[in-house]
Amino acid sequence: MGTASSIQAYTHAVGRDCRGSHVVSLECRNWDCMDPTSDRPTVSPVNGSRSQPARTRISLVVLVAVAFLLGVVARDVVGFRETDASTSMTTQPGFVTLQTVWDLIQDEFVDPDLVDEQSLLYGAARGIVDSLGDTGHSGFLDPDEAKVFKASLDGELIGLGISIEYREREPVIVAPIRNSPAEAAGLQSEDVIVEIDGVPTLGMSDGEVSRRLRGDEGTPVTLTIDRDGAAGLLEITVVRGRIDIDPVTWALLPDGIALVQLHEFSAGSGQELRGVLQSLNDRGDIQGIVLDLRNNPGGYVTEAITVASQFLPEGKTIYLQQTRDGADEPIATIGHDGAALDTPIVVLVNRASASAAEIIAGALRDNGRAIVVGERTYGTGTIVSTFNLEGGSALALGTSFWKTPDGDLVWKTGLEPDLEIRQPASAMVEIDDAGQMTAAELDSTGDLQLLAALDALHGRENAVPDMFGSNA
Repeated sequence: MGTASSIQAYTHAVGRDCRGSHVVSLECRNWDCMDPTSDRPTVSPVNGSRSQPARTRISLVVLVAVAFLLGVVARDVVGFRETDASTSMTTQPGFVTLQTVWDLIQDEFVDPDLVDEQSLLYGAARGIVDSLGDTGHSGFLDPDEAKVFKASLDGELIGLGISIEYREREPVIVAPIRNSPAEAAGLQSEDVIVEIDGVPTLGMSDGEVSRRLRGDEGTPVTLTIDRDGAAGLLEITVVRGRIDIDPVTWALLPDGIALVQLHEFSAGSGQELRGVLQSLNDRGDIQGIVLDLRNNPGGYVTEAITVASQFLPEGKTIYLQQTRDGADEPIATIGHDGAALDTPIVVLVNRASASAAEIIAGALRDNGRAIVVGERTYGTGTIVSTFNLEGGSALALGTSFWKTPDGDLVWKTGLEPDLEIRQPASAMVEIDDAGQMTAAELDSTGDLQLLAALDALHGRENAVPDMFGSNA
């Protein structure tokens, strides 16, 4: 499937003891069913150009349309309750400072019409949570954000359909989502978003980028784009709409290998995966599975348990849950009827594989069930509980850590693959659900991570541990 030289040019064996820094910021992705591709916006050049497009990666944000916390392993939302904290904010010495700031804004700010007391309170709450340093995991959500966050976990999305990362303090499009408004508008991988509705993005926080990009279905947003090779800056208008993404897609590859792409852990995704695996079993000719978790931002932890239980027998540890007192509680698989208990597996991950995706990769690796190929993952190591607050706002708060079965804590460091292969997200193969690909078609994709996974299943990559009893 791919030549050894091409793979070796982009790979090296990685030890599990290495845990380098990987502190990034991700935001929540959410989607639903419908694809508004009509009224394709025009792409027009704008006078002016930029001398040096941003190219240094600072932090990663996957922003499918509406963005808050990506990479959460979420518990079901719990209701508002009275708390019994050991201390009160009003008794803290610094509370006087907070009150003084409030008073000065009320009395001295140059434009009193811009002072919105509710926004000030929400801003203070957001700042308190942000001070924990649990970026991309814990966060305060205003009522609008809370609605979208809940909808994301239930598989609903209205927005643009793009994944972005930050380079030199500017948002850069990693890839538009397939069949999304962004793709229909002509946005491309590596496009630098210079302005949003005329407002420069340089130095803009990821939260501010999120707020400016999100909006109601049918509303437009105009992005000023710096694109390599273009004569000048481009203005591209995208009409926000519903995003159509199936949680699970799959295709048949040569030699009896199935590529199964799990895109999210939204409600029901585990059962949908089970159905796909059962259909593959019914064929009787599947020799191996490549489980593709790249760009998977996670979701409900209950769905992760369902997914893991398809590949591991009952009672196997999926992850260790570490509570505030430091105690580890093993969370195990459920049921004896997993749909793929014996089929050889290779798991694909990249830097946008987060939370539940990391749990599955770690569980299959540590239980000796699969090897992991790709890039260091995002590093979501907390279980996030969501507390409904008065007025419709919510607090998403990391209430416990999770570790791999071997005890590795991936929080802010990520999961190290057994075989590291780096490639742009744009090189990922796109498949037609229930389709087939020939060997020639695979080679032409340039997806070196997938090609290496196939070589691992066939025992052709010496750097990969012999997980399947064959070195042929």
